[in-house]
Amino acid sequence: MKKQGGTFMKKVLTGVTAAMLASSIPLASLAEEESEVPGMIVEEADRSAFVYVPENIKKGDITTPILLVYGDEDYTAESALEEAVNGGFVEIAEKNNMVVTFVNSKGDAWSDEDVENYIGIVGSMYIERPASINTEGTDPDGLYAGYAHRIYVAAEGSGADFVTNYLVDDSVSEFVEAWNVTMPRIPTAVMLFNGTELPQEGLTQEYPAVIVNGSEELKSAYQTLNTTDSHFLTIETETADGFEKEAVLEGYQVLKGVRRTLLGNDNLAVLDVPDYAALGIEELVTTRTTSQGNEVGYILYIPDTADTTSVGTVPLVLTFHGMGENAEYFSALSTWPVTGAKNGFMTVSFDQHNTYSTAEIVEILEKLENEYPCIDKSRIYVSGFSMGGMKTDTLSQEYTELFAGIAPIDGTSDISEIPESELVLPMMYIAGEEDPYEGFVFPTEEGNLANATIERIFRMNGAGDYQYDASASNTFFGIDSPDAYTVEASAGTSVLTVSPFASEDGNVYTALVNVSHMGHTIFVDYPDLAWDFLSHFSRNEDGTITYQE
Repeated sequence: MKKQGGTFMKKVLTGVTAAMLASSIPLASLAEEESEVPGMIVEEADRSAFVYVPENIKKGDITTPILLVYGDEDYTAESALEEAVNGGFVEIAEKNNMVVTFVNSKGDAWSDEDVENYIGIVGSMYIERPASINTEGTDPDGLYAGYAHRIYVAAEGSGADFVTNYLVDDSVSEFVEAWNVTMPRIPTAVMLFNGTELPQEGLTQEYPAVIVNGSEELKSAYQTLNTTDSHFLTIETETADGFEKEAVLEGYQVLKGVRRTLLGNDNLAVLDVPDYAALGIEELVTTRTTSQGNEVGYILYIPDTADTTSVGTVPLVLTFHGMGENAEYFSALSTWPVTGAKNGFMTVSFDQHNTYSTAEIVEILEKLENEYPCIDKSRIYVSGFSMGGMKTDTLSQEYTELFAGIAPIDGTSDISEIPESELVLPMMYIAGEEDPYEGFVFPTEEGNLANATIERIFRMNGAGDYQYDASASNTFFGIDSPDAYTVEASAGTSVLTVSPFASEDGNVYTALVNVSHMGHTIFVDYPDLAWDFLSHFSRNEDGTITYQE
């Protein structure tokens, strides 16, 4: 990488004087008054790109967006900085703790080579989980923080036409050798200024878009590619020439509100990114040291729909992320806090929970109960994904008396050394039918961790003896329920098959859910489905479970 500057200073006399990079590269006039532009421009020559890195950039999190900018003409270090300032991209970078990449054509005209360059930028310049970030905005390997589910493209003029002609294409993808899988790389959302080309016919994916100064035909074409009104916006500016700052800032609100996720084989969906402030959700990030000397980080989500003024009225859901993830990432993808806002309960998302014990989790729970008397101790629930599903399994088996129900997802644990409780433990277990992991997700005829967990839950809940039956119609769980029903997913092509199993008292404390076209991933429908099930149960002081319609 070739650094083109340090902290930028600019002095402008109504578009006449030149702003200066710290490395003394002259720039064109950037603003209407004297000010500072903190950050630097880094040249990525192999990718024909210039990267704006804001000053004091932090590590960020696993959901940091990737923002690529394609102009009507090739950028230089100077013009890229000028575009960053005048186009509002500096503000976006600083506010969202992210870099912005300005991309040039690899040749004299836009072509398939630029599609390969785009894929290369996304796949080889960014990393979802940086260990650390230096002052140049990269990790120790020279990679920028960026989440491939949030690829946003802003383009103008010929750059906008390149995006429409080449990137708005269902086939744009990359083979990831490390995973032995082909990953879609189509943009999550696009913002097009002064474009003229229409998207190709026959597209099946949704393409959230902001169209600025487009023809009515162009607007209509992109609108038909979106099923949600909030994923499409049109803007008109006074001059149809280049990026207009206010339009960029307005349009980015649409872009940042969506993510594109591969749920399973050929099941790609555009999903909303939760806006906690707009939803009335207070987000409290906390780190505490336990009695064992370990630090426990967690995020508490308190919706304004929860009655925090009354004692013992607000349910609480404990959630646990998967391996390599973090608390914020799991909350954003699972949308448990959003389900909490709709139903008036609080959510606590534990971070790096594999670094401390279940006893310490209970210690934090007790502190929360003391600090928030509104928490209803009889309605505390647990859910987690993958490694978090395993933690849900272990925690609830060790402290059954504390929880009114659990909803593990794509993961069970080795509970053979934990004594089996005599208490009922309501459980909805959810797993994707295309999950590739063996041994702890779906049970098998030979038996594994999933068999052991389901067998124990059936016994605890008085639902009979569970044994995997290879002849069952439901081959995923090896058991059929006479009361099974299906639910269509809110996005993508999945169908959720819910199999409830009645217990001796006639109540349903056990439900197994297999999800078609779904891999090893968390899905936004899971919390709502799980809450519809869990909310029926409360744990009494004597340990018994009360079921309420």
